[in-house]
Amino acid sequence: MKTLRNIILAFVVLLPGYSCAQGTPDRDTQNMASALTKVASAVESTVHVKKHAGTLKDMDLLKKATEHDPSLLAPFGEYELKAEQNGNHAIVVVCQGGKILLMDATCTRKADQPPPELEPGSRCIIAPQLIDRLCPSRQ
Repeated sequence: MKTLRNIILAFVVLLPGYSCAQGTPDRDTQNMASALTKVASAVESTVHVKKHAGTLKDMDLLKKATEHDPSLLAPFGEYELKAEQNGNHAIVVVCQGGKILLMDATCTRKADQPPPELEPGSRCIIAPQLIDRLCPSRQ
């Protein structure tokens, strides 16, 4: 009887923690998303404010955007970063093995959920039209 009570108690205590953990991103993903928003802010500043980055993309744009603080790129050492701009906005994606892991449209405040055509696991390609859709002009 005592053993049965202990087993039930263990389930009651452990099960809620397990089920909550299943729906949350792991700490590495959360840290990478936080680092991505900082890189995306630097890219937004370069694209929107400095205006001289008009033809830059991918690592050229990322290096220009982070030249004031290259350590912003450090958390992504083992990953591929890509950036594409269109007008005054850009999208930065984190890829691994040619697949998208995270995305940040620079017109938003946090890392974004990729739209259906860029679901996690999609090929690591950014279409400029996607920037227009996620960051409509506010003229």
